[in-house]
Amino acid sequence: FAILVAAVVGASAWKQEVVENLRPGESIDLAGYSYQFKGAEPVSGPNYQAQRGHFTVTQDGRPVAELWPERRVYNVQGMPTTEAAIHTTGMADLYAVLGEPDGSGGWTIRIYYEPLVPWLWAGSLIMILGGFVSLSDRRLRIGAPVKRRVAVGARPVPEADDAPGGKGGPSAEQPAKA
Repeated sequence: FAILVAAVVGASAWKQEVVENLRPGESIDLAGYSYQFKGAEPVSGPNYQAQRGHFTVTQDGRPVAELWPERRVYNVQGMPTTEAAIHTTGMADLYAVLGEPDGSGGWTIRIYYEPLVPWLWAGSLIMILGGFVSLSDRRLRIGAPVKRRVAVGARPVPEADDAPGGKGGPSAEQPAKA
């Protein structure tokens, strides 16, 4: 549970976002990562037409990921949608979103840095695993029969069925009728 809470707090407190208009070859720096926009090209899907952007993400000059976000228009609906490109580093998620073209070769670009988002998934999985482990212990299940322990020399307490007027047989307080 603590991992999940830490992830929620970290993801909301330290997330970063940049929105800029970029032309091919230009870069955005965010949270120690450099996103270079290589350009956008038209592509066709089974039921949509799209513009697919291409980003190279580096950190300290080392390549981290290639991101390919899309701006799609579905043939039937005619409504534009965006498909974000996501890369997970284990400590954070990196997102790139291709927005509207500006008409002069540039595109509106959204870049997101979401720290500790993978911890949300890990914390949730650990909690689910803990639930399964607790269910595997027969002693902790609801409705599992429990043996009564009686101290040596102590008189047992009658069960509900053995109590006077219960469904059980005659008790010490009710002698059997002849």
